[in-house]
Amino acid sequence: MLPIEEQRKILLSIQEGFANGSVTLGSVVKRLRNDVTGMTQDEFAEICHISVRTLRQVEQDEGNPTIKTLSSILSMFGMHFTVEAA
Repeated sequence: MLPIEEQRKILLSIQEGFANGSVTLGSVVKRLRNDVTGMTQDEFAEICHISVRTLRQVEQDEGNPTIKTLSSILSMFGMHFTVEAA
């Protein structure tokens, strides 16, 4: 696992990319899992209480994950999935 300061830099980079639309949700989740936790899909899915298949679909931008699924994943990093009116 990376030092806290490196994790913060990665999280900020991801948040900026996601906010400006330069990255997809799937790539964000995969980068968080790989770069911040260093976990395998099996390990990460287990601690998020989701199936490995669901995690794979999210990381590949496939399917339609529920807000509950996204919240389970993002909450591991102190992040939240929100929906705002335009």
